[in-house]
Amino acid sequence: MKRGFTLIELLIVLAIISALMGIATPVGLTALKKAKATQIAANLRNISEAVLTAFLTYNSDYFSAIDNNNEITEENKAKLRIKKLYQDGFIDKDLSESGYEILLSEGGKSYKICYVNKDIEFLLVRSSNPSVKLDENTGYICLEVPKP
Repeated sequence: MKRGFTLIELLIVLAIISALMGIATPVGLTALKKAKATQIAANLRNISEAVLTAFLTYNSDYFSAIDNNNEITEENKAKLRIKKLYQDGFIDKDLSESGYEILLSEGGKSYKICYVNKDIEFLLVRSSNPSVKLDENTGYICLEVPKP
């Protein structure tokens, strides 16, 4: 008697494995999307808390050196604000290259902490942090912090 598997047995095993992979892959991708959305919402909340802490520590003039510099573009100012929070120890990680920005709102009465990458669904992030909003003009996911 020969030992081993027949071609039919191997094909059946492959069919079962591919069927299981077909079921598991979409579930895994959905879980990854939800995890990334939760991370984005947490980062937005952490940055907003850091901005408020900086305002309490240094008054509302915390970003004034960046805001009043007319030689820097608005996009670079938004990233520099994140870098300043990191350099001063208000956040643990420099998120300026990860798609996060702090934008000064129209009229200069508040700051918008934004996630600028558009690969995440807004509703998933909003479910993790209900105070986030979608900026209609830019499509960014934002959390607003008023200036004191």
